[in-house]
Formats: sequence, C-alpha cells, structure tokens
Amino acid sequence: MVNELRKFLKKHRNTAWIYALLLFQISNQTLSGQQTVLYRDAETDFANLVKEYDQGLYGRCIRSADRYKDVYKEPVFEQFALEAELYKLKSSLRIGNPGIINEVMAFAESYKSDAVGEKAILLIGENAYDQKEYDDAIKYLSMVNGNVLQPDER
Repeated sequence: MVNELRKFLKKHRNTAWIYALLLFQISNQTLSGQQTVLYRDAETDFANLVKEYDQGLYGRCIRSADRYKDVYKEPVFEQFALEAELYKLKSSLRIGNPGIINEVMAFAESYKSDAVGEKAILLIGENAYDQKEYDDAIKYLSMVNGNVLQPDER
C-alpha cells in the first residue's frame, strides 16, 4: 500500500501539491471562525451601542443591539441585554419604524412588574413629547408607575 502511494505521488507530483494546498486552505478557513465571547468585552460593546445612539446613528444602534443580544446570551449579561433592547426600541421610535409603539407596549407587558417595563412606556411618552404630540405624551406618561423608576427618571 505504501509503495503504491509513493508511485502515485511520483506520477502525480503536481496534483498532490495542489491537493495539499487546497486542503491547507480549507483547514485555514474553518479555523478562523467567529470570535468567542471570551475574547469580547461586553461593557465595551454596550458602550459602543450607547455611543451610536448618542451620535444619532439609530439604524446602526438597532443592529448593534441585535448583535449584542445574539453574542451575550449568558445570565451575567442579562441586564445589559435588557438595556440594549431598550436602546433598540428607543432608536426605532426615533426613526419612526411602523408598529413600534405596539412592539414597545408588548415589551413593557412582558416586563410589567419590573422597572424595565416602566422604562419602555416612558420611552413612548418621551418620544411623543419630543414630537410635540402632547396628548399622547400625557396618555403614556400617566401610565408609568414612578415608584419603580430611578429619581432622575421621575
């Protein structure tokens, strides 16, 4: 068997090199995959997401929030993931995505007993106020339970 392999390699020396290079290229591509969570910094990624929102890059902030939630699924990052979702909703409100108010209300309903749900409703009220839709602002802001919010949010 070894002799046959040697004869084959002598006969097809150039082809063998092509196969070896092809095999090396395939193995090299499979080894350079996605970066794992161990080599990423959740706080830095979250800070970048907030920075995008502050700079008015709302579409980019939405994509970053989705990516953040996909990468950091561990329970340790749960609070950051909720905040990322709030920034996503806030960005969607800013660019006027259709149906976003229903999405925010559904999010608030799923976290009804938590301050995160109240923050979501607060987002709608603040956005309505910024849009000078004062009747809607009063309607949504009156739905917020101020007792669960931070003093600066009240």
